Amino acid sequence: MEEPEHAQADGGAANGYAVAFAPVAEIESGRIFAYEALLRTREGAAVEARIAGMDAPSLGALYARFRLAAVRSAASLGFVKSGARLIIDLPVALLADPFEELRPLIDAAHGCGIVPRRLVMRVKAPEQYAPFKLADLLDAHAKHGCATLYGPLHGRDDEFQRLTRLPPDFVEIDPGETQGIASSWARRIQVENLSRRITGASHGARLIASGVSADADAAKLRGYGFRYISGDVVGAPELGALPASRLAVSKDDAPSAGSATA
Repeated sequence: MEEPEHAQADGGAANGYAVAFAPVAEIESGRIFAYEALLRTREGAAVEARIAGMDAPSLGALYARFRLAAVRSAASLGFVKSGARLIIDLPVALLADPFEELRPLIDAAHGCGIVPRRLVMRVKAPEQYAPFKLADLLDAHAKHGCATLYGPLHGRDDEFQRLTRLPPDFVEIDPGETQGIASSWARRIQVENLSRRITGASHGARLIASGVSADADAAKLRGYGFRYISGDVVGAPELGALPASRLAVSKDDAPSAGSATA
C-alpha cells in the first residue's frame, strides 16, 4: 500500500494501491466534518475491477493494509490537528473476529495520536449480514471506542429492520434518493419522509447525504434532517491531500424544517 505522502510500499500484495481522501462537510456551516479514506490505484482510479477476482484471504489482507495505511497517511497529512473524523470502509464478510482484527487499526491510530472516537467504520449493505454478525461488529466498535456508519442506504424495509434492531451512529443516504430535490416537490416530500423514518428507526442516527453534485440540491437538503453532505459540491477525492471543503453556504437558501412541499 502506498501512503500518498511518502509513497512507501507496504508489501507485495498491496503494491500498486494508494489511499485517497474525500471530504465530508457539515451541511449548515460548510466546515469539514470528516474525510473518507478510499482504496485507489496509484493513479487515483477505482479498484473494483482489479480486486474482483481476489480470493477472500487476499482481499482481507489488502483491506487490513488499507486500514493501517489510511490512518498513517491521514496523520502524515495533518489529520490529527484537523478535528475531523476518519471514515474507513469495513468489509464485514472478511472479518472472522471483528474485535481482534480491528485491534491493529486502533493501535496504529493511538500511535499516530488519533483517538478511536474519531474513527468511523463504514458498513455497506448491513441488511445482508446475519443479526448476530452485525451485533458482534457493533460490540467490537463500542469496545474499541469507534463509531459505526451504515450506507449508502435506499430506505428499503430490510434496511429499516437492521436500523431498528442494531442502530449505528451515522447513516449515509444513497445519491439516487436525493438527486433532483431542488427541482421536484415530489422528491422533496420523499426525501423528508425518508430522513424522518431513518432517524426514527435508528434512534437518532445522524444523516449524511452522499454523492451530491448540484449546488441547488445541496441548498435544498438543508432543513430536511441531514447533518452532513459529500460529493462534488464538497470536493473530489484526492491522493496525498486532505481536501478543503468548497461547499457554498447561503442561509437564504436554507428551508425551514417541514417545508418539503413549499
